[in-house]
Amino acid sequence: MPSFIYRRKHSFTSFGHRWILFLTVSVWHKTLDATVTLDPERLLSPEETKRIQSAGFYEDLADLYFYLGYDTYWVGPRGHAKFLRYLNGTPDIAQVQKQFDRLDLTPLRRRRIPRISLRRRQSLTQSLIDWGRSQPLETWSPCSLEFRVSSRESAAGFNWRIRKDVWLGPMGSMTNFFAWPPRKFIKRDWRGLEQSGFLRRATAGLKKIGQQGYWRPELFRDPDRLAAEFLKPERGDPIVSWKDFNALLKWRLPGD
Repeated sequence: MPSFIYRRKHSFTSFGHRWILFLTVSVWHKTLDATVTLDPERLLSPEETKRIQSAGFYEDLADLYFYLGYDTYWVGPRGHAKFLRYLNGTPDIAQVQKQFDRLDLTPLRRRRIPRISLRRRQSLTQSLIDWGRSQPLETWSPCSLEFRVSSRESAAGFNWRIRKDVWLGPMGSMTNFFAWPPRKFIKRDWRGLEQSGFLRRATAGLKKIGQQGYWRPELFRDPDRLAAEFLKPERGDPIVSWKDFNALLKWRLPGD
């Protein structure tokens, strides 16, 4: 999934910290979107983030961006925040860019995330890539690219839902492995996997291709029921992560 970052940034001082605002466009959230990211120049402690949040700093900024047509926002534990707006297509990017340049206060109606088909999402993805190719590098530059491959695998008597990702960026890249059990999977089944050595063998197999992570016994308290989460970060050449991704695609859960 492609994303592009706008080269112009805004900076300001508030609550004794220096802040940076920058703009990206992507299809990370199942449709085309624009995201304004607020980052402190130096990461804040969780306690300082809570102090600033309780003073209304993020809420005031959210009110501003809601007024500009942004649809939702969230705050991270180390001071950063994101303000997100769903777009209908790449022609909307010009308006978002103009707003960001001028901090235009033209009121726009907030929208819910639209329900779109997979074909429409693929069309928006290709449209964003084509739009990015047409932009001068001094204005917009590639930010990142993500690929996701979903599949089903049968192992240890269960039908697992598997997802393998690769995220490629200019400053670093990573590959990820995720696994979900079937809906009827219960705690007794988890204990059976532990006793049979399946989890240990799967972890060892992922470790051989550089994946670090763990199987999640807390999945029964998680609405998403994610059972496995592994990753391999790469701070150098993204080609290395692409090779790691190909190795991950070939890897399968161990048999009985």
